Formats: sequence, structure tokens, C-alpha cells
Amino acid sequence: MDEIEKDYLVKIAAKLPADFNELQYQFDEDPMLVKVLDKLTAYRLVRLSGSTYDTYNDVFKEYLVYQKLPEFRLLVIYRMYPSSVISQFHKLITMRKLTITKITENLNVREGYAFNLVKELRNLDLLDAVKSGEWIIPTNVRDIYSQGTLAGYLRRMILDNQLVETLLKKNLSGEKIFESDIPTYFSESYPFIEASEKTWGLYSTILKSWLLALKIIEIDGEGRIIASDVSHNDATAELGNLKKISGLRAGNKGLFFPVTSHAKMIEVTSLILNGEEPTGKEALKAKSDLNNAGVLVGGHLAVSNIG
Repeated sequence: MDEIEKDYLVKIAAKLPADFNELQYQFDEDPMLVKVLDKLTAYRLVRLSGSTYDTYNDVFKEYLVYQKLPEFRLLVIYRMYPSSVISQFHKLITMRKLTITKITENLNVREGYAFNLVKELRNLDLLDAVKSGEWIIPTNVRDIYSQGTLAGYLRRMILDNQLVETLLKKNLSGEKIFESDIPTYFSESYPFIEASEKTWGLYSTILKSWLLALKIIEIDGEGRIIASDVSHNDATAELGNLKKISGLRAGNKGLFFPVTSHAKMIEVTSLILNGEEPTGKEALKAKSDLNNAGVLVGGHLAVSNIG
């Protein structure tokens, strides 16, 4: 973009949202307007929804208009279920300095998994980088763990996520939010990320699993998300270091291995979605598998369908 186009972007941002006719009026039918709008749209600096132009988010608009960034928190996408992350963290807490090699050796996992785990632990502020390729568990996190209050620490981390805050604010203001709405909130919060509906659905399921595991929300029979009435102190005391949701099993190195078939797990998931309680030996095993996988958390399913 040249300087003239940059100047247009700043001026246009101050007028948005607006349709083309409004912008033509504001810019006195400037012949440059059409060319600039087409270029800004192509560069994804401005979006066109129907006949209305607007910026992709208010943070960008405020920066353009006022030359300052407002206070905001990072939007973090959690890509691993709490049962997977916490079970591994319980093992890493005994280690002083962490490298990918040490993680793969101690957890008996592949290098790619180790990198993903480090990224997720960093997202949760459970790891600090010492230098390239080396991390430590911060002293304050070790102290929190020794006090048995890891759940409280993670609750505050998750609650500080801007998307989570948005969902809870809407809920507390009386707006009905359903679990099926979360993928839409994800896609709107990350307009520059190209992802399929299936991917947004997966991220939504993982986020719900964290929110349920930490007793931040509840989900009623209609799929409506409700802010939990459990206080922070009570949740912290009850959950402690999250040993009950870790999915740890003797001999499986903290990883999840189902003892029932995938078909049985789908069958039991369908039963629970229909409000029925699984009975029978195999069904109860499948329910346990769903718990260990992080799909069933505190009696609540983190999925709304099995399609």
C-alpha cells in the first residue's frame, strides 16, 4: 500500500460501519474511493458483509483512528483436552529443566506431541522459556502446586481468556448462549484464521471441556450454557490439583487408551445426549472411557452431537 492508500484506510475506518452510498457521500463521490475499497477488501483490511463495509475487529479500528491499542487480552485457542494436559503436567512437575528430548523420553511420546504439549502449557502459563528449546515450570506455579491449588490458578487463566469473558458476560446479562453457538464465536473472534466448521467444532468441544472441568460453567439439558454458581474458593478447594480429571491410569503413562470400542463409546454418548443413564458392564466402561477422554466432565458432555 502506498501512503495515499494508507491515509484513505485511516479516514475510511473512522466512518465504518457504512454502506457504499454512505461512504460516497462522506468522501464527496471521490473517484479514488472504489479503487481503494476494492484494494482494502482484497488485502482483508476491510470486510464487506452484504452491502456494509467494516473493519474485521474494533481493536484494529481503534488503532487506525486513535493511533493506540486499547487494553485487551490474548485470544488463546486450547487444542488439548484438560485430561491430557494435566495428566502430563503431574509428571513434569518433578523435572527442573525441560527440553523436547527430555519430555519425549520421560513421557514416552513423539516429538510432535511434545511440541504441542509445550505450546499448550505455555498458553496456560504453566511453563516459562529459559532460552530457545528450554523451559522451566515457574517458581510461583510450583508453589501453587505444592499448596494443592492448581485448579484455582487455571480457573483464573481460563477466565482471563477474552472469548471466555465474552461468553460469560453475555450469559450474565441474560442473553441465552447455547453450546452450539460457540463455534460461531470462535470464527468471529479469529477472522483471519481459515478453518472448517469441523475444526471450530473441535476447538469448541475442548474449550467446553476446560470450562466444565474447572466448574466455570454448567450445561443444561437443552444445551444452554450457564455460569456456575460454585464460588472460586469452593471450586479451588474441591478440585485441588485436578487429580480427578487427569485421566491417569496405571501403566498408560498418562495417555488415554479406551477399554471399549469406538462404537460402544458412540452408543453411550448417544444415550447420555438423550438423557438416559448407561447401564450394564460394557456401557459403564464406555462411560468411564468418555470421562478419561475429557468428553464427559463432571457428568456433563462436552459435545452436543455425535455427527
